[in-house]
Formats: sequence, structure tokens, C-alpha cells
Amino acid sequence: MVRALILACVVALSACVSPVAPVAPGAASMSVAPARADAPAPTTPTVTPTPTATPTPTATAPTPTQTPEPTRRCQGTVDAAYWFGKAQLVGTFAVSWSDGQLRFGQTVIPIVIDEPGRLLAFQPDTTIWIVYDSMWSYAGVAGQASGTLACSGGQS
Repeated sequence: MVRALILACVVALSACVSPVAPVAPGAASMSVAPARADAPAPTTPTVTPTPTATPTPTATAPTPTQTPEPTRRCQGTVDAAYWFGKAQLVGTFAVSWSDGQLRFGQTVIPIVIDEPGRLLAFQPDTTIWIVYDSMWSYAGVAGQASGTLACSGGQS
């Protein structure tokens, strides 16, 4: 039964593919039709690489002279704190920021947001918020703390 089904499929496929008459049932071999003389010879397309344009040097913009940002100097006071180990901030400490860096006691971290009325400094293990030059909060792997600021000089 299986052989008859396979043979029927082979016969059906060979009738569709080649102009040769189908193989008679019970025949053991199958012949392949010769190529037709009037059929065009297959051609392989030739691929020519597209030339790439040589990049033209672009003029570099002149480096603007940067005026130093005004430095803010504040005195921070710890109002509440919970430390997991050694206290990072105790009592009063110096706070200042300029040129994209915040110095908060002994901690120096990059400033992410510096807008009038708010400042955010962040690194993977520490986040410090300063709001309206009067309040601050510290959150990090060392613990949490908050307090007040007394600022002078420069702009916020």
C-alpha cells in the first residue's frame, strides 16, 4: 500500500515537472527528460560591487570657550538620618557644586539635573536631592538622611 502511494506521488510529480510521459505503474525506474533545445540557457547574474564614496572630511566646529559655572557654597545640617553602618554625614558639613560635580561632605558625585530651585546628583549607589537651596535628602546603600541648607554665593 505504501509503495503504491509513493509510486503514485512520483508519477504525479513527474507529470508536472517534465514533458516526458508518466512512468507506467509497476515500472522500476524513472527517466529524466532531456533539456529542450528551444529553452534559453540559464544565465547567472554578475554582481559588480557598488563603489563607495570616499568620506569627505567635515569641518569641526570651534570649541566654545566655557565660562566657569558659578559655585554654590552651602552649609548642610543633618536633621534626621538612618545609617546601615558608619554615618556618612554628621552634624554640619560643607556642600558646594560647580562644573557638573556636587561635593556633599566627603562625597563627590556627578550632577544629573541642575535647574533653578532643584539639583539632583546621582551615581549607582547614591542619590542626593537639593531643593530650593534650603532642603536636601540623601539615599544610598549607606543609608538615608535629610536636612537643611544655608547657602550663599552664585546662582542655584
